[in-house]
Amino acid sequence: MVLSTTDMFKAKKIILFFVIFLFACSQKALKDSRFENLIIDAQKNIENGNYSKALILIKDAIKLDSSQSIAFLVRGKINSLLENDSSAIKDYTKASHLNPQNTGAYFDQGVSYSLMDRDDLAINCFNEAIRTKTEGSLIFETSNNDLLIFERQIDVTMPALRFYRGKSFYNLKRDSLSLEDFLYCINTNYNKSNSLLYAGVLLLNKGVLEKGCLYLREAYFFRAEDGIRDISKFCKSTSN
Repeated sequence: MVLSTTDMFKAKKIILFFVIFLFACSQKALKDSRFENLIIDAQKNIENGNYSKALILIKDAIKLDSSQSIAFLVRGKINSLLENDSSAIKDYTKASHLNPQNTGAYFDQGVSYSLMDRDDLAINCFNEAIRTKTEGSLIFETSNNDLLIFERQIDVTMPALRFYRGKSFYNLKRDSLSLEDFLYCINTNYNKSNSLLYAGVLLLNKGVLEKGCLYLREAYFFRAEDGIRDISKFCKSTSN
């Protein structure tokens, strides 16, 4: 069978289309691989305390692909470690805008606000982080196994979210809401010594002496040394 000139031209166009398509796919895969490697290298430098080097790597990753939430999350973490809280908050905000399901971005933003004594704003962030857990947690698509491991490491558990929100409620003297969060943490065995300590103090504030003192003694048993003062001050009458 002999193809006509028109048929040959159409065949060449189809072949050319597939060549261009395959080239574009290979370029995207190469770009994705470079991006993922930059994220992993940055994380390794963070772990080794090389924050300046990590920051350079993350900036390169953002130049390569500024649409990826994880890059801004990691840069925010670096800025937090460098005590650049305002810059960190901007990065966490960008990360959450790019991916509204980014639990870690909301959580880290909340921690930064809390460190700046803005617990009212911190609570809003922790609430958003908790929302992502009830709607479905952070998901990344990646071909790099090391990056998958890293992404799982930076996820934040519900008990951690409730603990830090509880601390912000505590700082704002919103005792009932704070107590709910710390009781949740006790029931899930998260940071149990400090959760028992906070819950014990809050119960004492509410006049629930017996249970409050019980929690303080348990906190001391779990090496929460700060519980000693409150035990000696409030729990003499119920001491064993």
